[in-house]
Amino acid sequence: MNAHPLHYLRINATLAQFDDFDDFYGIKEGDGMYLSPEDRVAVW
Repeated sequence: MNAHPLHYLRINATLAQFDDFDDFYGIKEGDGMYLSPEDRVAVW
């Protein structure tokens, strides 16, 4: 059994949570790495 998350979740799903990532790389709605703000995890 592999204790690590799936490879695409390790980085892509994590980075897609941050506005700074979208801003830096110009990610916009319709792009593969785009995640709408209402679907992002909010810890605080």
